[in-house]
Amino acid sequence: MTNQNALCREGCLENVLYAMAASSCASVVYKLGKTLFAPSSYVTRWSLIPSRGSIWSPRYLPPTISKKELSEELDETDERKYRPIKAARNEETTSILYDPVLAKFTNMVMRSGRKDAAALVVDEMLESIKISQLEKYHKASDEVKTEIVLNPVTIFHEALENCKPVLYLMKVYKGGVRYNVPVCCPPKKQTFLAMKWLVQNCRDKEWKAKMSYKLSIEILAAYNYEGRTIMKKQELHRQCESNKAYAHFRWSVA
Repeated sequence: MTNQNALCREGCLENVLYAMAASSCASVVYKLGKTLFAPSSYVTRWSLIPSRGSIWSPRYLPPTISKKELSEELDETDERKYRPIKAARNEETTSILYDPVLAKFTNMVMRSGRKDAAALVVDEMLESIKISQLEKYHKASDEVKTEIVLNPVTIFHEALENCKPVLYLMKVYKGGVRYNVPVCCPPKKQTFLAMKWLVQNCRDKEWKAKMSYKLSIEILAAYNYEGRTIMKKQELHRQCESNKAYAHFRWSVA
């Protein structure tokens, strides 16, 4: 029995070392079962779980995409002159049509890895917003026409800004009790929550229509500070207001 346990341990550890040596793009996190080092029992559980990682060292800087920034000379204090730069991704380009926020939103819309279908949905969404604004423009009077925004990308960015929450609730455990603590929402989480709410509210709509059309309706509503996404943001702010008594627990958040 003891020899079999020893062989099991040696084989498992060899597999871990081999996997760690073979994986260059992801860090390997391995987890041994509780009975692995038991004195008189077999190995009952073994799992090798790959976790997401990056091939780039933390000292690598993100690539510069803007043509205007690339044409400018680097100052002596600029870190890009002395530190290595990451390679640009396939979807990142110096074209004037490239928008990193729209590219992120396309990834949020994507399902089952079908990025071409998600990109088509986003393009149709922008086209639908443009058509709606043009119809509104031609029906308006001359004084109102100057106030109507026709650029769908500008409308999308302003609608996204309207949907971003300032605070959000974080779960903190104190003495075995869970508290919902209001904390400041960092910029990346603000963008993530706004995009997530926009996509989820369109998928939860009961009436049947194309996803691009539902997205355009929701974005135009958020642009005018209306719609389900704005209501969700306001509801979150009301919850943070009702839990402000636990705000001092935010200092214990790691």
